[in-house]
Amino acid sequence: RSACEIKGSLLSIGAETMDRDFTIYDNWKSYLGPLGFKKVRILSGWAKTESVPKRYEWEWMDNIVNDMLQQCVTPWVTLCYGNPLYTTFKDDSRGDPPRTEEAFKAWESYVAAYVKRYKDKINEYEIWNEPRYSKKISPEDYTTLVIRTTKVIKSEQPDALINILALDHKHFEASVGAIEANPLISEYAAKVLQSLKNKKFLYQINGVTYHPYTWNPDDAYSTVKKFQKMVKGFDKNLKIIQGENGAPSQFNIKRALNNYPWTEHSQAKYGLRRLIADLGHSIPTSYFSIADMFYEDEVNNKALLKARPDKTIERPKLAYYALQNVSSIFDEQFSAIDDLLFKIKTERQIAAYHFKNEEDKNIIALWLSDNIPDDPDLFITTDAEFKKCRFDDPVYVNMLTGEVAEINQELIIQKSNSVKFINIVIPDFPVLIAERSILAVLP
Repeated sequence: RSACEIKGSLLSIGAETMDRDFTIYDNWKSYLGPLGFKKVRILSGWAKTESVPKRYEWEWMDNIVNDMLQQCVTPWVTLCYGNPLYTTFKDDSRGDPPRTEEAFKAWESYVAAYVKRYKDKINEYEIWNEPRYSKKISPEDYTTLVIRTTKVIKSEQPDALINILALDHKHFEASVGAIEANPLISEYAAKVLQSLKNKKFLYQINGVTYHPYTWNPDDAYSTVKKFQKMVKGFDKNLKIIQGENGAPSQFNIKRALNNYPWTEHSQAKYGLRRLIADLGHSIPTSYFSIADMFYEDEVNNKALLKARPDKTIERPKLAYYALQNVSSIFDEQFSAIDDLLFKIKTERQIAAYHFKNEEDKNIIALWLSDNIPDDPDLFITTDAEFKKCRFDDPVYVNMLTGEVAEINQELIIQKSNSVKFINIVIPDFPVLIAERSILAVLP
């Protein structure tokens, strides 16, 4: 299903580097709506918009935002990066945040102009990307950036949603553990949240974003649960958002998850496991990213679309089709149920998540979760019993291929409040046991 055929979901796709022309919107926009994700993360591009002091060139952003909305995909915007007119640049193309009063005034003017222009089209903003990792912004300086930027946003758009932190993987994990190893890093998130609370400003913040680049996507969730507990300890109304994550589709020398023999096949398995597990924890989630990005030193190929050297699109990768399968099923009608009890005969670790719609139709997603996604596929055949769950006409869905298979009725044992499947195949990527009636099955 395309985005216009879906009312809502927790799924977002990343389109973050258009501000530096690492990827070109017009080259891949025809793939956006058909992906079926309802939101898209973009960077605001201060330097690209204001190349002459106090003169804003909006045409590039207008083209992007208006077309995205026509495709029923709503942008959420990370306000960043630096601008050489006002801030320093060192080592990369991102630039520092404002550090002088002159730079802050220019930044605030830009943010005010941005929000005023798009407030009828965009209602969710994130303040900077990976502040601790990319530019070593101290907790104190980041708190100041959050407060000053939020005040500007709210002056133009009082009901805007504000997300903060965008914690990179290293600091996301460190924020809930290993304090003795590096107190400065470990306490970064807590220091920012505590400072905002002390200044009676935390109530203005809606969400805290994080980027969990774990080699095995399933390894993140023990940390995610601790992170969520920590965040809600500051304010129970704060939500956590998985704001950026994805795996390369081939060997990369630099950046997250590098120096590993990724393939398009293992990339697709990684994306499926990350997104469905996030949905299983009721966490809004964003896959990074939609199109290969041509950084100055390397192609970042975590994307769903394979790009040519001229940045045009050669073809969708397997992950594009796999994540289409996710969006076509997991829309706003389904909610994660956290009471799933299951018994599976195996020594392997199994991820299992239970989803249900308002008509009490069930989906169980499960996979082998104890390995880094790899080639070839791993699988076991075993018995699986699920409590507090029943099916009328269950089918077996391969989320990697989208294939729907019959389940032999003789291999299903239904009881009053449980169901057991005999000789069910569980691979190292998600499969579903789902009611046939909830699926749009093509002949």
